[in-house]
Amino acid sequence: MNSKIETLLQEMITYKANRKSTETDIYIKKAFEKIEEEILYVSILNLLNWIDPKFHTPGINLEKYLLYEDFMDPEDFEEIHKEFKLLFKYIPELKEIFALKEKYIEFNTSLTKGDIQEIYEYVNVNKIVNPESITRYYDYPKDK
Repeated sequence: MNSKIETLLQEMITYKANRKSTETDIYIKKAFEKIEEEILYVSILNLLNWIDPKFHTPGINLEKYLLYEDFMDPEDFEEIHKEFKLLFKYIPELKEIFALKEKYIEFNTSLTKGDIQEIYEYVNVNKIVNPESITRYYDYPKDK
């Protein structure tokens, strides 16, 4: 994995955990200044959850993060798509990992399966679990 992708993923993971842009941020800082906090947070949260192996259940589509579902109102879809367009506009480096399409997000076609596995592993190993979001009713899987 190249250093730009690694830095971007780490910034996303850190932002997801504390909802703040840090002084050392390179990529998130630009978006933090231009996008509403809630839009930035939810967009990053959704992307990270999609690539976090913890959420890879049998029903998840690992090829595409769907922005549109059949049950959605067209207005809701348009709003979600607009929010991701903003994210990709202010963090253009995301295009090294992802490709924003009309109704979904997929991995950049230049990434190999090995690159994608490396991204999954990086997110899995480096994720930060916010203690305030832990419940005693959910048993987090133990890493092997």
